Amino acid sequence: MSNKNASGRLTFGQYRVADIMLFLLIMGVCEAVNVLAIRQWFPGMLFTISVMLPVSLIMIIRWNWFAVVFPLFDGVLYCWLNGAAAEIYLIYAIGNLAIILAWFLFKLIPKEKWVAHWYLTVLFVLIAFVLLLAGRTVMGLCVNISFSKIVTETLISESVSLLFAVVVLLIARKADGLMEDQKSYLKRVAAENELKSVDEEHWDGYQELDEDELKKLRTDDCPAIRPQDEYPSDSR
Repeated sequence: MSNKNASGRLTFGQYRVADIMLFLLIMGVCEAVNVLAIRQWFPGMLFTISVMLPVSLIMIIRWNWFAVVFPLFDGVLYCWLNGAAAEIYLIYAIGNLAIILAWFLFKLIPKEKWVAHWYLTVLFVLIAFVLLLAGRTVMGLCVNISFSKIVTETLISESVSLLFAVVVLLIARKADGLMEDQKSYLKRVAAENELKSVDEEHWDGYQELDEDELKKLRTDDCPAIRPQDEYPSDSR
């Protein structure tokens, strides 16, 4: 059975799954390279450069609550690559989920404005980072890790990732459709294509006539124009 509709195009649901899977793949590869590179060349480095925060925030804008898979997947992948204990999975996988609460910001200010103004974009990242810190801290306390330790470790390890996320989102907001609700984006593109199609069909100005139209002009009532009519002999 075909995975496409009768017109041969992807349905909205199929497009959403494909988009999410693509970004998951990109994030997973980047995180794996990041962890393995640190382990190989910088084993004592305290901070990391993770793509989880910027990718998760972009996907919250694109797909709302469907973005929940990104911080969860990243936390599980990070712990697995590092051979972490079970309680660490809770901190990084479940704790990361607090980022999704940033979606409620769209109830106060529409998505478009968070993307349109650079200072709101920066604020969006900062709020999400505070939520991330809070989520990991709560889970850390649940597994008997002291408040000061989990907060300090998160701030140190994620400080560079925070700056990286700010830069990524400031750049991404300039790309057409990247940081835009995808349902709204697809509607906008469809409307623009429809308008473009109408403009292409509109004729304004000179157009060559085909042979049938030329024959209609070569009648007794409307004889064809001859060269001598355009250039009379007395004008030469």
